[in-house]
Amino acid sequence: MRQATGAQRFIVAAVVGCTEACVSRPWRTILAFLALALAGAAIAAATLRVDTDPGLMISNEPKFSRDYQALIADFPVLENGFLIVVDAGNTGEGRRLAGEIADHLKTRPGLFTNVFAPGHGRYFETHGLLYLPEAEVDKIAADVENLAPLLNSLSLQPDIGGLDDLLQQIVPVAEVGQAPAELARLLGAMADTAGRFNKGRTAPLDWSSLGNKPPEPDRTRWYVFAKPVLDYSALEAAGAPMREVRSLSAALEKNHPGVSIRLTGAAAIDAEEFESVSKGAVTAAVTSFVLVALTILIGFPVLVLLVPALALIVLGFLATAGFAALSIGYLNMISVAFAVLFIGLGIDYAVHVVLRFAEERAKGRDQREAAVSAVRHTALPLTLCTVTTSLAFLSFGFTDFVGMAQLGVISAGGVVIALLASVTLVPAILVLLPVRQDRLAAKFARLRSGDAGAAPGGGGFHLRAAAIAVVVLAAFGAFLLKDARFDGDPLNLKDPEAPSMIAFNDIAKDEPGQTYAVQFVSKPGPELTRLVERAKALPEVSGVRTIEDLLPENQDAKLERLNRAGDLLPAEILPASAMSEGERREYFSSVRSLSGRIAGARRVPERVQKTAKRLAENIAEALAAAEQEPARLAELEAALIEGFPSFFQDIRRIVTLDRATPGNIAEGLKERYVSPDGRWRVEILPSGNMRDPAELNRFVTAVSALHPDMTGASVDIKGSADVVAEAMRIASFAALVLVCLVLFPVLRSVRDVLLVLAPLVLAGLLVVGYSVAAEAPFNFANVIVIPLLIGLGVDSAIHYVLRARGESERMAVSGTWTPRAVLISAITTLGSFGTLWMSGHRGLASMGELLSISIVATLLCTLVVLPELIRWIRTG
Repeated sequence: MRQATGAQRFIVAAVVGCTEACVSRPWRTILAFLALALAGAAIAAATLRVDTDPGLMISNEPKFSRDYQALIADFPVLENGFLIVVDAGNTGEGRRLAGEIADHLKTRPGLFTNVFAPGHGRYFETHGLLYLPEAEVDKIAADVENLAPLLNSLSLQPDIGGLDDLLQQIVPVAEVGQAPAELARLLGAMADTAGRFNKGRTAPLDWSSLGNKPPEPDRTRWYVFAKPVLDYSALEAAGAPMREVRSLSAALEKNHPGVSIRLTGAAAIDAEEFESVSKGAVTAAVTSFVLVALTILIGFPVLVLLVPALALIVLGFLATAGFAALSIGYLNMISVAFAVLFIGLGIDYAVHVVLRFAEERAKGRDQREAAVSAVRHTALPLTLCTVTTSLAFLSFGFTDFVGMAQLGVISAGGVVIALLASVTLVPAILVLLPVRQDRLAAKFARLRSGDAGAAPGGGGFHLRAAAIAVVVLAAFGAFLLKDARFDGDPLNLKDPEAPSMIAFNDIAKDEPGQTYAVQFVSKPGPELTRLVERAKALPEVSGVRTIEDLLPENQDAKLERLNRAGDLLPAEILPASAMSEGERREYFSSVRSLSGRIAGARRVPERVQKTAKRLAENIAEALAAAEQEPARLAELEAALIEGFPSFFQDIRRIVTLDRATPGNIAEGLKERYVSPDGRWRVEILPSGNMRDPAELNRFVTAVSALHPDMTGASVDIKGSADVVAEAMRIASFAALVLVCLVLFPVLRSVRDVLLVLAPLVLAGLLVVGYSVAAEAPFNFANVIVIPLLIGLGVDSAIHYVLRARGESERMAVSGTWTPRAVLISAITTLGSFGTLWMSGHRGLASMGELLSISIVATLLCTLVVLPELIRWIRTG
């Protein structure tokens, strides 16, 4: 048995002194810890918030992060937006519904800003036809030219007299077989208006129906962009805007069968991800608590010993929540997992103290002596475990990985709270429990008799064979170390079954590179033009887009054609002249007569004859009714004419269009591509598969060589991946160094330090080997495996090595309850972390997967390899 060092004696004495004070006043201790837990719960309930902003995960100090923040400062509309996807059976319906959605969202400024539906609004109503093919623009210009006589006639006399004058010009032409093609349409519209008027349903003539309407764009999918007002202090930052969009979409889909309206975009994806994370974390916490309770129920020698263990978990968790509120103030997308981590780690402290108490009680000590003795024998390993695990967690504080560093602070505080509870609260409860000494003595005697029958000198052939197998697997993991990789694409952590991700992946099929575009902001000019051309020449680039690429093609030719048609039109409409009732009746009578002549002309097409006849009959009916009510003719005139001025202005606007420029383009487009100070945003689209990390790196490297200020999704992904990968290396090295600096002064033995570190190194190689072989790469969520592996790997080894140092007989550790404590601790931790593996969120699931593998690897290395190493050293 090795003599304790001065540092060891000091630690033990200080801890035991605290324990003795607590067990002498057990109820005061329990009430004090209960008060601490309730205070922590109250503080957490009042101040602890959840901030789901993914931008808080990485420090803003790296250049790529500062460049991205500068981009968002110039183009805030690009960040955290909604994208509403409208799929309809025909183009007109989809476009109309997209506009309806946009108009509705604009009425809710408390929930949405920067609402924009491409293809809808004033700009597209005026300049939209310039986006049509030249052939379609030619048709529209031809329509204007055909309508020119009508427009000229009515512009000089915009009343029933003008219509009469127009027919006066048309009738001779029609009678010789030269009726304009638009004549049937004009006469039919007039007949319909007069017919409705006679039936008491006054409705103005729809002048726009006289020309061929511009064709709808050949597309059935339309989009609505909107920036939701996010409340990051709420559990669901985008909750209210999402509910509004979903409610509106459901109502529209119900009223328009066959239409699909889906919600995606960064804000929606993040919201659904956090919903998945929070639900998964809560489910995992509850499930892990149940599994931990069942495990210790099976592993503890008597049922009543569950009470102090569960008390530590419940009260310690509440105290840790209060610590999280005071130290950090909020939980991020990663630190919400602290509950599962505390349950998995905190139970270890209770297990070691409680089982050592059971062992001491079985040897005949009374409960107070057994409780104090249990702490005396576990104080050193528990304290060392607390220091090493805390340092491992805090190692991320040296890095720019802020999200993990915050989880490290909270978890480090949690293990300190667990240590304090294990040497104060747990002993205080133990001295009050009715623990029968005879039952524990009988079970411990069976354990000792089982150890006595073991082969002298250790675990026998099977244990040595298993140890060799583990070492061989670790060597294979070392061989695979070069193939280990970090997956920095946050999309790979999203739930592919989430509605927002289903819609996103569907859109990505049409524009696979859009999500990963690299962005650059510069003043327009020759320098920017040269950069764009150089980017287009790169094989890694599929295209480059600026505000100019959103302008119509071949504008000059289209505008020239429209302007030629406009030359045939008058500049304005003259005011209508005053007219008496008698004059109005004469004009209507003339219109009836002229319509009759057209209907009776033999060389007029049949369709024109029928509409002319119908017009003559309806006008005659109106004239007959006007015998009793003379004012009715003025009302009919208004119905026929009142829509003409706006129709004329629409035509004039079409034929006098200005060029579409970056200055007059739709505001929704301009705010996405032109900064307030006039600089342009350039999108550089990749040609390769950006879900492949190697191709993404090549794309970012090639484009960044053009200018150092490139930013955007791909740059951010690569930069964040580099930060986290570097954080993994720094944290691993820092944690290992800090652990060694703590272990050596306390253990004062290089051999014992190496024995403690050996299971950690072997377990690390096993985990890396599994990561490569199972294609389970490291990512933003599961890199927590590094500090936990270091902490847990060291913890179990510390308990085993220190117990071995304290026993004089060779391999006497197997005859104690320390291996059981290590096993139960590992199983409870596995049960706790394993619940994350079942989460629907990929990040939490990957965290649970690698943590579970880490626990299994640590357990194998501690209970299989470490005993053989100790035996080999002692017999050597």
